[in-house]
Amino acid sequence: MNKLKLKLSNFIHNKLGPDYGGTPSPPGSECKLEFGYVQNNKHKYIATTYNNDGFELWLGKPDKWHIHYNNKEARKLAWFILRTWWEKPSQVYFGDIEDNDSTYKATTNNGFLQLYLGRKHCVSYTKQDARKLTWFILYTWWFKSTWFGLKRKLWYMALSNIVSSYNTYEKHNEFPSTTEKNK
Repeated sequence: MNKLKLKLSNFIHNKLGPDYGGTPSPPGSECKLEFGYVQNNKHKYIATTYNNDGFELWLGKPDKWHIHYNNKEARKLAWFILRTWWEKPSQVYFGDIEDNDSTYKATTNNGFLQLYLGRKHCVSYTKQDARKLTWFILYTWWFKSTWFGLKRKLWYMALSNIVSSYNTYEKHNEFPSTTEKNK
């Protein structure tokens, strides 16, 4: 691999990924939302994407995770929330697995968003909290943090180039410096 391509890959890797202790992480993995009423100086709900390198949305309370979605299912959930308060559908099923115990289900009932995994009720959100969650999924995570996925693709291409440069240099007993700041 030529040095210019490696420098460009290091630059992209370092600039597009959020920095956690000197190590860039995948774009989209830094998003976190605390919402709902405050109880004991903590918000009632948490939504985060740092689990599984930003590929999943995890929803829960400060002391327990209730449910998680991959990014495609999370976007479906966000669009469902938007449609619910515009078109008023009553429920939607989504998820790749069709058996009743593993299918994600979202319903609205008396102004609350109810989330289920199969038949198990996982969590309920008020209309206001559901709107905050939708904004978080579509704007903060999908648009701002990952540029509709483009930022992630560029970051992973750069990471792949860096890793392959190690494989190339390992054969010649020379290792490039990935922590070297680009000038």
